[in-house]
Amino acid sequence: MADHPGKEGTSEIRILSLLEPREDEFLTATVRELGAHMVIVRTREEFDRQAEDHPVVVVGDHQSPNDRISTVRRTRRRAASRVIAAISDGLPMTVDLLEAGAQAVCPIAHGPERFARRIAAARSGKVLLSPVEVAALVGRLQHLSQLCVDEGVDVSRCERLTAREAEITALLARRFDNAAIARELGIAIGTVKTHVHKILEKLDVETRGLAGTYWRVYTEKKGLRR
Repeated sequence: MADHPGKEGTSEIRILSLLEPREDEFLTATVRELGAHMVIVRTREEFDRQAEDHPVVVVGDHQSPNDRISTVRRTRRRAASRVIAAISDGLPMTVDLLEAGAQAVCPIAHGPERFARRIAAARSGKVLLSPVEVAALVGRLQHLSQLCVDEGVDVSRCERLTAREAEITALLARRFDNAAIARELGIAIGTVKTHVHKILEKLDVETRGLAGTYWRVYTEKKGLRR
C-alpha cells in the first residue's frame, strides 16, 4: 500500500536503549506527528520487560544490523500483538526488518512524517511501502520461496502441524496478528500465543513470517487451498 496521510490516536511509544542525537530528533518529531507520548528505556532488558505494556514499540538504528534484527524477532515472539516499528539505514535493512517481523520501517532520510504515517497505518493493520520497497520485498519473498524449493528446506515439516495449528499457520501466511487470529477462529489470544509458539518449534523457524512462508510454499507444492 502506498504512503498516504493519516494519524492514530494518542499512544505510548517505547524506544530501545540510548539514542543518537539525529535519532532522538527524528523520533521526537515522529511522536509529535502522531500526537503520542514517548517513553525511553536505557537497556535491552528493560525494553524486553516492558515491550508488552505499550501498543507501539520502536527499535532504533544505533544498534548493529544483527542486533536490530534480533530485537525485532524477539519482540515479535514476546509481544506479537504490538506494533513493532523500526528505523532503517537503507533498503536492504528495511527488507530485513520487515522479514523479521516489523510492520513499520522507515529510514531517517525519509523523514518523521512518513514514519508517523507508517506507524499509524500499522496500528490499523496496514503496511505502507514505497514502490521500490515493495519490489525489494517481493524479490526477497521470491528468493525465499525458491530457496525452499531448490535448496531442500524442509517445508514438509508443515505435516507435523495439528489441524488447528495448520489453520493458524495459514493465517500467519496472511500476516494476521494474534488478535486477528483470535477473532477469526473465536479463541482466546493466550491460546493463539501457545499455538504460535508450538508452530515455530515444529517448523524449526524463528519468526512468524518465515512460518507463513513455509506454509505458502508447502501448500503450493501440495496443490492445497487453505
